[in-house]
Amino acid sequence: MRISEAAVPALVALLSSPALAQPLATDPALPPAPADTAQPAAESDHDRFGWSIASDTYLRLFQRAMLPGPNGALVESEIAVPLYEYASLRITDIDVPWQADSVDLELSAWGNVELGEQDSEYRRVDGDLTVANLRHRVGPAQVTLGRQHYAGGAARFVRFDGLAVGLRAPLGFGVRAYGGYTVLPRWSMTSGYHLLGSVADTLVSSPDRLPDPSREDYWLAGWRVHYRLTDMGEIGVSMHEQHEASALGRRDMGADLRLTPIDELALTGQALVDADSRSPSDIRAAADVIPLDDLTVAAEYRYTVPALFLSRQSVLSVFSSDAFNEIGGSLSYLVLKRLKLGAHGYADLFDDGSNGWRTNGRARLAIGPADQLVLRLGYTRYTGPINGYHALRGAAGYQIMEPLRLTAESYGYFYDEPIRGSSAAWVGALNGEWSFSQRWATLLGGSVAITPYAEVDAQLLARLRVQLAGGER
Repeated sequence: MRISEAAVPALVALLSSPALAQPLATDPALPPAPADTAQPAAESDHDRFGWSIASDTYLRLFQRAMLPGPNGALVESEIAVPLYEYASLRITDIDVPWQADSVDLELSAWGNVELGEQDSEYRRVDGDLTVANLRHRVGPAQVTLGRQHYAGGAARFVRFDGLAVGLRAPLGFGVRAYGGYTVLPRWSMTSGYHLLGSVADTLVSSPDRLPDPSREDYWLAGWRVHYRLTDMGEIGVSMHEQHEASALGRRDMGADLRLTPIDELALTGQALVDADSRSPSDIRAAADVIPLDDLTVAAEYRYTVPALFLSRQSVLSVFSSDAFNEIGGSLSYLVLKRLKLGAHGYADLFDDGSNGWRTNGRARLAIGPADQLVLRLGYTRYTGPINGYHALRGAAGYQIMEPLRLTAESYGYFYDEPIRGSSAAWVGALNGEWSFSQRWATLLGGSVAITPYAEVDAQLLARLRVQLAGGER
């Protein structure tokens, strides 16, 4: 999705032009204006604001079949034609009576129409607002009201309907606080866990009749205090609390660090702690080094307890994996102008004493003007507590002509231990995209997979994409 940077709409500029306030021609019957009243045209004082609009519409076409019915009975396949629309609007630097250029408006929404066959029970219309808020900036402070998201620190990533307040204090200090009702994901609109596949699910004859959750029972709040180290980076501490169905979902505290002491070195770190159990849920540290213009080296460490990432009200915690330590690194080297090599390696140490590791090597070669032909080759080796595999990936993209590009990919997996009697799996895909212009493009593609879970899995996809971007008016 492309967003064009804004300027003042021409209509506003035209109607506000001082020229429109003057006669189109001088009337000879009128006396000449006194010399002392002939002043230069004053600069327009109308509200000059920025705006941007983006719209992305695309259509998919494929054939699907549901899982087998009772006693393995086959279910007839059907044609599905989902139509999607994503749109956003942003207006910045709006004037208010008490301060100029201080209000921003942001809207973002999506819609979906399922155009199935006439007798399909899956035809539906859906959509939602993803962002809808007003932000008011007053000096070093700002207030945001409406549907918004917050990312980073103890919050990780949340969306809510509420209020957020931020303040930049002197000497590099800053604080941000937020709170409101949680934006519930679609699958949360039905209570319980009757869709998880347990035996009790069969006792639910009408899931749609279950009561919807109350918004007042799902709320969150949090804050973050930070200190900016001039141009070197930033350090912060944060806390986040979230309630679900009137019960505690999670309560976390966090600390984060970002430093760039020199241009060739970047350091990042983060620690999250479950406030009730006082146990760390996630600890990460990374260093990125650029010793040469064409060489990048990175080292990483991570400790994670997956169960502590889940809500206390979630039954999915019983499926969580053990806590583990992971350490490793990666490098990327531009050998030639069009040849890039990369590799990474990581070791995993689980709390139950088991271990695993994975390595990867990859190469990318561009040939011809404007990367007309791009070749990719990769190899991955993974070993874990239960199984391991070798993986090979090959891909090629070719620009046949200016509007047409073909892409082919092939993935092969070779297991250490057979899965359902199969020691290998393969996935291949081929698609072609024709770009009529920067706003119109169509794609036709297909894929074939041979896996331990399907003898042959073939899919076909046809897509039409339309993109409209706002610009200077």
